[in-house]
Amino acid sequence: MPKVVYIQFANPEQYPPLEHGSKILVENGWKCLFFGRNNEHAGKITFQPLSGRSVMFMPRWTMQLPAKMEFALYAAWVLFKVVELRPTFIYLSDPLATPIGVLLSQLGCKVIYHEHDTPSPSLSRWLQNTRKRLFRTVQFSVIPNAKRIAHEELKIRDLVEVRNFPSKADVLEVRPSAAREIVVCYFGTLVPSRLPMS
Repeated sequence: MPKVVYIQFANPEQYPPLEHGSKILVENGWKCLFFGRNNEHAGKITFQPLSGRSVMFMPRWTMQLPAKMEFALYAAWVLFKVVELRPTFIYLSDPLATPIGVLLSQLGCKVIYHEHDTPSPSLSRWLQNTRKRLFRTVQFSVIPNAKRIAHEELKIRDLVEVRNFPSKADVLEVRPSAAREIVVCYFGTLVPSRLPMS
């Protein structure tokens, strides 16, 4: 059975495209394993249970460590899991995980980098450089809108443009209502920068 390991130095369950993409793979006979980082939202937003898909997190106590130490432990844990599981592909969609992706790519793993959003301008220079390096070394890169990176001088090995839309099963039929109410449906990533503070 082919396997995909998803590496996310965040809570992967907060990213609907990861849930949808893995569901498609599982339905086509793949096993999907997520290795994420605990955060204050862990357990509040979860993937729907699906045989063939599992999510594992670093222990919660690692969140108390200095950031660089926590990342080093996470990277070691992920590397150990990749060696143990020998996945068909490694999937990254997190700029913070790009150093792990570069290393795995250099070790001969087939890495896919899916950049859902433009990285924050506050991303460290080191992570900006590993991101650029990852674009050059991965099996292929997936971008929802290639125009947004056109201004960047990136050497991309193989680029695939894929739009992030909900599946038909996720779209509700909108029925006219006699009440004068507004209903807003949001389909996207639920990360701290997009959530209200209260």
